[in-house]
Amino acid sequence: MSTINITKNGLYIDQYRDTIDFLISQLQERYNDIFTPREISNIVDCSENIIEIINRFNSLLQKNKNKSSTIAKDKDIYRRELRYSEIQSFIKTIEYERICKDWKNEEKSINSEEKKLDDLIKTIGELRQEKQTKELEAKDEGEAAKRINEHLSDFFGHDSLTLEPALITESNTPLTRFIIKRGDKEAHNLSEGECSLISFCYFIAKIEDELNGVDHDKLIIYIDDPISSLDNNHIFFMYSLI
Repeated sequence: MSTINITKNGLYIDQYRDTIDFLISQLQERYNDIFTPREISNIVDCSENIIEIINRFNSLLQKNKNKSSTIAKDKDIYRRELRYSEIQSFIKTIEYERICKDWKNEEKSINSEEKKLDDLIKTIGELRQEKQTKELEAKDEGEAAKRINEHLSDFFGHDSLTLEPALITESNTPLTRFIIKRGDKEAHNLSEGECSLISFCYFIAKIEDELNGVDHDKLIIYIDDPISSLDNNHIFFMYSLI
């Protein structure tokens, strides 16, 4: 940025003023004695220096005007730079990069532990399911459902109706209930004849172990009207099963 030397410029101005005063005095003397030729010498011409000073002053004035027009924008820039500088200083003070690195390492460790936890939860769920399956297989109801389905299929030709045991785990002791299915869907609105068939097959399946036991000859079985609500074909197969 160009600057104006006030002391030096003041010297040029004084020289310029002295030169003008000197020329005025010479002209006055010439005026007083017009017929005597005169020769003016030793004139210090500093006009170029004065013009240069004026040009530099005008240039400085223009720069000042330009600066005034952008001062609001420049203030925002300098404020932003100052704010960024303070932020940078604060980041260095708190060792932000090290904290971020430690945080990422902790995040990786947490993600690893969460994955292990998810795997354990999945394993626990699989073991519980396997436990339920084993308990279901160990209970008599599971075998009874298998025999009921065999009777329905072999004696009555009901491949569409099946019984499936399901565990109820609402209490500490798992219980078993039967789901009646027609095909792959749970059966609803069974006819009275279908209810009778399923009930009788369930009754036969439950006592088969006793019928095959060593004391089966001492066993007395009471059957009260097993053919209620059955058609002729089902009545025939009911007697066959008995």
